[in-house]
Amino acid sequence: MKRKIFTKANFLNEFLPIICMWILALIVYLILRNFPDKFPRAYASFYFSLTCTIPLLFFLLFDIRLPWILKITYFVFLIISMLFSMAFSIYSYALWYDSFLHAISGIVVCLFAHYIIIYIDRKNSLNYMPKLFLIICINALLSLLWEVAEFATDTFMASNAQHVIDTGNLDTMFDILYNFIGVGVYSITYLLDQAIFKGKYRSKLEDKLSVNFPPLK
Repeated sequence: MKRKIFTKANFLNEFLPIICMWILALIVYLILRNFPDKFPRAYASFYFSLTCTIPLLFFLLFDIRLPWILKITYFVFLIISMLFSMAFSIYSYALWYDSFLHAISGIVVCLFAHYIIIYIDRKNSLNYMPKLFLIICINALLSLLWEVAEFATDTFMASNAQHVIDTGNLDTMFDILYNFIGVGVYSITYLLDQAIFKGKYRSKLEDKLSVNFPPLK
């Protein structure tokens, strides 16, 4: 049976959030382009709008409906990491912001890794410790791939994403360190919940993450 894509529920849950992000990106661009000397990277708004489309592509291509907790987390992280840091050039006057983003990204990636694991393990056959181990492994893999992507960008596009020119390998090492601080926060919270509340809040989180899962066949 062919699924219906253009329904009222799908518009409100899948299309409207993306449209709102596109409108936000356009407004930011129209404002910042009037101040090219102060905000030379206003074009980053368009990168932001393209990246915001990913949840919609998952829905259209794979019929994967991300839960609202993931969508909100994803959009907020894009706003603070792409609009604030690139379009508004926060990096230029807040040197701590890059470290802050890498720490936050550790938590965000853990949340998405948690979603992936319970999506694959819909029969809930994994205990809490194997889940945490897989969450950490997925985060480590994505962190590595991100640094490889930055290295490729620097190599083939003559950019300086890894700041090798001015800091050598220190920037890459600190990026990974701050990322794992975020992973540590997620892991400690996960383990404390299990030790004190017997996994009560982890179960609630997993219920929210699995709200749009298709039924098992």
